[in-house]
Amino acid sequence: MNSQPGWYPDPQNPTIVRYWDGQQWTNQTQASQPSYFQGPSASPKKGKVLIPILAVLGGLIVIFVGLNILAGPAPSPTMVESKPAKVEQSISDASTYREVDERELALILKDPDTNKGERIIVYGQIWQFDTRTGPDRFLADIGTNPLGIGNNQSAQLIGTESSLKTLVSGDKVRMHVIVDGEYSYTSTADHKLTVPQFQIGIIQPVE
Repeated sequence: MNSQPGWYPDPQNPTIVRYWDGQQWTNQTQASQPSYFQGPSASPKKGKVLIPILAVLGGLIVIFVGLNILAGPAPSPTMVESKPAKVEQSISDASTYREVDERELALILKDPDTNKGERIIVYGQIWQFDTRTGPDRFLADIGTNPLGIGNNQSAQLIGTESSLKTLVSGDKVRMHVIVDGEYSYTSTADHKLTVPQFQIGIIQPVE
């Protein structure tokens, strides 16, 4: 008999294995033939333990991938179309103003509040521009005729002090203006008057 201790087929029953301690058979038996360990308390090899663990992990990975395929690609975030910011047209951009005839101007002056924001070109003659009006506004008779004929609608026109500093009462001007509603004031004769009001974008003297 081999003197090396280990598990060997039982001489009486080959369907089991019995432990040989190097001198005699012991009472320790196994139901089937394992690897020949060096002793009854020997542990299984690490490789044999890792194989089932790796198999389980591999199965979980396969299940996870399969579920993702069935679910399809994740929906992409909805893109919200951004609206371009509204660009405010420059008050000094001459291309944003239009010429009007006598009738169109009459309709605008008839209801300045409704036509607020309209950009038009008018002609006028300043008749009050002093300490009572202030340095950035004046009263004028306006119309559509560069010669001043028929330009007899009084209006208040508001600009900037720097753009109006060379003008005085009696000057004739060509103006790009924005309709700005109405203006009420008390005249030197103590009469309360209401006239159209305009913001001046461009003003030029007329000879």
